[in-house]
Amino acid sequence: MKFALKILGAAAAALTLSACSSSSPTASTPATLALQLEFVRGTLHPAAEGVRRLKPRAAQQINRIEIYVLFAADTLARATARIAPGDSIFNVGLEVTPGEERRLVVEAWSDDVEVESVLEYRGVQAGLQIAAGAEQQVTVTLFPVPIPGRRVVMIAGSGSGAPGSPRNPVPIFLISADALRGLQLDVHAHVSGNPARLGLQPRGLVKDSNLPLQNLDSNLIDTAGMPTLRIVMFDDTGRSLPPLLEPLRLFDVDFQIETGITPGTLYRLWLSDFVVRDHNNSSLEVLSVEGEFLVQ
Repeated sequence: MKFALKILGAAAAALTLSACSSSSPTASTPATLALQLEFVRGTLHPAAEGVRRLKPRAAQQINRIEIYVLFAADTLARATARIAPGDSIFNVGLEVTPGEERRLVVEAWSDDVEVESVLEYRGVQAGLQIAAGAEQQVTVTLFPVPIPGRRVVMIAGSGSGAPGSPRNPVPIFLISADALRGLQLDVHAHVSGNPARLGLQPRGLVKDSNLPLQNLDSNLIDTAGMPTLRIVMFDDTGRSLPPLLEPLRLFDVDFQIETGITPGTLYRLWLSDFVVRDHNNSSLEVLSVEGEFLVQ
């Protein structure tokens, strides 16, 4: 799955990777991958039953990076980099067969000598073409990983539109290690640094007809004077949404821009008031990631 998403405040650390690629162990023309990693920050929301929250570690606490290069189901190369927490530069050599449709997977860990190591972040870049003798710049966005039986990750995407336009879609994504039977959330928007300034309102939804959860409803509510869209997603036949370890587009939220809004105005898009149920009807906590909307 190819996934490109711009998120407000996504970059928390910049890491570079030098990876030598060759068609054989004796090839003399290496390729170089310059890898930029962007760690996405999120806000943790407790489960409906008040389950104790396990706070995710910040990117600055990461001390282990795992890099995989894959073609279909085959792992062409794998490397591990150990870094001091807070460092932002590392170099790793990888021998990779050049070719098209390579898939790059990056995982970031926080090791703790007192507890089992925990995978904190994961990012995927698909459809890469690795060619010998050329340097390639690759950006990988790393999202916090879901925790089975405890946490899902929900992501507000990005959008843009002109003043006065009534339908401007913004995608909402999900990452989950559990099968889900239903979810509820609120979607809001305001100008960054000025919550009282309105002008961008969520109006409705466009669903993906291929998803197992076919019941998708929404209604506008007013939260402290701020237009809010409350969304409920479920399936009345009892089907569940399968585990999704890479971001899956659940639906689009349509936003209306009022006339008179100045082009260049940037809105924050955020998600709140979650209720997420797994296939056993247990409540899960949510790590939410903000999005942004630019008036053009």
